[in-house]
Amino acid sequence: MDKRIVIIHPEGNILNNPSLSGMVEILCEKGYGVDIYSLKHKFYQAAPCEGSRLMLREQSKPSGIWASLAGRKALRWIRKPQAQQCIDRDLYDKLNADLIIGVDRDGISEASAVAEKSRAPYGFISFEILFAEETGKGFKEPEIKVCRNISFAVCQDELRSGHLSTENNIRRDKIIDIPVAGRGAKRGEKNFYLHDKLGIGHDKHIALYMGTVHNWSGTSRLLTSVNEWPDEWALVMHPRYGMDRMVRPFYDE
Repeated sequence: MDKRIVIIHPEGNILNNPSLSGMVEILCEKGYGVDIYSLKHKFYQAAPCEGSRLMLREQSKPSGIWASLAGRKALRWIRKPQAQQCIDRDLYDKLNADLIIGVDRDGISEASAVAEKSRAPYGFISFEILFAEETGKGFKEPEIKVCRNISFAVCQDELRSGHLSTENNIRRDKIIDIPVAGRGAKRGEKNFYLHDKLGIGHDKHIALYMGTVHNWSGTSRLLTSVNEWPDEWALVMHPRYGMDRMVRPFYDE
């Protein structure tokens, strides 16, 4: 019987994550079956390759104060300590998996619980390091606890892996460095697509920012700094998920 790997990825945006997609592709090419459990979102979701399956679970609607805070990224630290589950609890001890992998804080928390029931080893993929100094000791301790028995962890580079080792009490030799990048690379040819599309003169240099547009990602500081840039430079911002209500205020300034 084929060996199966379960990846618990609550964020559900694997198609926008070239690093995670690449890991899944390699595992499938090596003959593993990969089940990816995620929460269902409004954006397009699909398995990244043949041999992998995306298992989506409907999100429960927040109520009371949690409903009023829903979507406020800056206030995410005061959410309920128990995150929504990607896998029904009655499946925990029925999953036929040889390895469980949890992605980020919510993923590793559930991976630990599933692994305990299924008696399978589990690992941790960290794309977002949470620092106790910022989140508070009480918020950080559960994550540290579930990382005690991991077989391995994945982080992006030597610097980030060092911070992850310190913050989560993970031995450095357990952490594998895998960059946030796609598997392939190709040489690009210089063109003026963005210049022409956005009406920017060909004599200008473009600094392209792609990713999360929010205060916590330094967007306000970046926009303020543009006033001090040389005239030959222009900033182009490409939000991660398009123009939503969290992003628009920055474009209206």
